[in-house]
Amino acid sequence: MPSNSDTLFTAETLKIVHRVFNECLDAAETRQPPDDKARAAFQVRVAQAILRAVAGGERDPERLKAIGIESIRQLSST
Repeated sequence: MPSNSDTLFTAETLKIVHRVFNECLDAAETRQPPDDKARAAFQVRVAQAILRAVAGGERDPERLKAIGIESIRQLSST
């Protein structure tokens, strides 16, 4: 029997997550830190926000993108 994590991240779900993540980063290009290490940490936090939503059952790309953009807004205001 497959584990819960196997059913959370199907191939289609991963495609959606990848596309949404890239769209979020494209939309926030000017907000990302210029330093490579800080930029990587910024991107990890955006990915984590999207993946948490997927783990919670969200699959709608527009909602996932909104969650990613909201995390960017929160990161930019700190």
